Amino acid sequence: MVSVAIIGAGPAGLVAAKTLLHSSSEGPAPTVTVFEQGTNVGGLWAVESNCNGIINPGMNTNLSKFTVCFSDLAWDSLELQPPANIYPQAWQVNRYLNTYAAKYIPAGVIFLQTYVKVVEYLQTPFDQEKRWKITTITRAGDNWTEREDIFDYLIIASGFFSKARQKPFSCHSTTTENDDCLPTILHSSQYRQLSDLSLTNQPPTMGKILVIGGSHSGGEVASLIAMQMSDARHSPVGSGAQPLDIIHAMPHPLVSIPSFVRTGNENCPTFMQLDSRLYDLSSRPDDPISFNFGFTNAEKRKKLKDTLAMLMSGTAHAQDDNLVVQADRDKFGAPYAVVGDKYVEFVRSGAIKQVLGRITQVEQPLLARLPK
Repeated sequence: MVSVAIIGAGPAGLVAAKTLLHSSSEGPAPTVTVFEQGTNVGGLWAVESNCNGIINPGMNTNLSKFTVCFSDLAWDSLELQPPANIYPQAWQVNRYLNTYAAKYIPAGVIFLQTYVKVVEYLQTPFDQEKRWKITTITRAGDNWTEREDIFDYLIIASGFFSKARQKPFSCHSTTTENDDCLPTILHSSQYRQLSDLSLTNQPPTMGKILVIGGSHSGGEVASLIAMQMSDARHSPVGSGAQPLDIIHAMPHPLVSIPSFVRTGNENCPTFMQLDSRLYDLSSRPDDPISFNFGFTNAEKRKKLKDTLAMLMSGTAHAQDDNLVVQADRDKFGAPYAVVGDKYVEFVRSGAIKQVLGRITQVEQPLLARLPK
């Protein structure tokens, strides 16, 4: 019988295991073994077993539940309280993946808390079949067990967003005599609440907040900080503290596309989730679908800006276009699009100030303990 090893029990690993176990048209299904180093299935989405993981449990997906799903498990079949809206939260995706695994993958297939130590490719001159020797380490309580297994096939589904990117700039230390001047430097995946920005575990009351990065994570964390500061300022149970300035530095223009966009029917304004509009084949040319990459030129930038303006119909005027104009003048490249309903409004209100450029160096003050 054919044996298959799968490294990782995230969405890719789970659907690979399910497909191998249930899609065999002739003969017996292969023997499938899934190795997962975490304590639960879901990969990065296993937020309930690791609330301090790389994904915030309350983060909404940037694709709708009609895309963030498998064809053989409907979101409506899950008993979630509260139910998932059009854009589910991370903890709800975690429940979805657990339900999928329980429904389609029998017990004994997934080995949790099992770390893959070594993968070796085996083939001798006299052996026509290629095999894989996998050395794993499994944790059981305080004990660790190492073992070796041989498999006919190997699927690596360990993902590539599991580690935060290292700072692409130098960070030097200087000295200060004031505790209030001590800043906190943390990755966007570590941020949950305003107190995370202070060494005293209290929401900061002075200074400025610098967000570095012009992609989805930068836009999301800047919006989250601005929203939490607005709540602290205006909600009945808030502290009433004045919001701090949020400076968002990015190497290219950033525009925020709303999660719901116009369908294009001018006679009867209607809206649909963004991914349904993006994936609508009827709006594409008849040419074969292809992916182009490389340097952009003025024509490509104009086409991209026209597409973004079409998607942002009704809200395009709300986004300050100065950065896009500056990008064309300074040749920073095409604007980068992220999905979010709050970012553009915080930029328009001035709560988030965009700065176009690259960070080359950061100086981090350290407290000088002077003799009394």
